[in-house]
Amino acid sequence: MERLGLTGTANNLTDGSVEMEVEGRIEALEAFTKWARSGPFTARVDTLEWRDGSAAEVTKSRRTN
Repeated sequence: MERLGLTGTANNLTDGSVEMEVEGRIEALEAFTKWARSGPFTARVDTLEWRDGSAAEVTKSRRTN
């Protein structure tokens, strides 16, 4: 996130998923979204929510094999 000029937080949830809130310029958020959607094969993006003027929230779940 820092490389893209974004700020935010990430939290590991008890169900094994990760919840992130990210803020920054629209171009950087788009790059972050692309990265999140193309993560490792053991991960997937379940939801992506954009909020105009505030944080974009990405919830990324991990699958166990």
